[in-house]
Amino acid sequence: MPSPAAKTEMALKSEMGLGGRDTIHIAGGGIAGLACGLALARAGFSISIWERTAEPSEAGAGLQLGPNAVHALRSLDAAEDVRPFAVAPQALTMRRARDGRVLARMPLGAEIAARHGAPYWVVHRADLRAGLLARVAREPSIHLHYDAEVIAA
Repeated sequence: MPSPAAKTEMALKSEMGLGGRDTIHIAGGGIAGLACGLALARAGFSISIWERTAEPSEAGAGLQLGPNAVHALRSLDAAEDVRPFAVAPQALTMRRARDGRVLARMPLGAEIAARHGAPYWVVHRADLRAGLLARVAREPSIHLHYDAEVIAA
């Protein structure tokens, strides 16, 4: 028979979604942790994501998401959450620094989307995370805990 302290620990774990053997714990609620949580939730696991910050931050810079990354977002059902933040450039142009002469131009836009089945997007890191957070918020098997640093496994 479990001690009162063990019963309290078991009740706390159950309340936080930590009691099942199919619960997976992820340390870090950044882009990778959220994407991993979504992928594992789709596989049928209960997920607890532990983020040490008290709330999401907007630190970071712009990211380029090639068609494979957009395919990955689609597989997580998160592409439509990220799309409002994304820009789909029509081309990338490389210029010589000295005089601005065009050295190379790579068409993107509709051409890249047709060739690869997904667009090429540019998005700020914080906006990508916001899109993933929106998708996580609709996933009942994911529990996101802020201000909770993982110190041991």
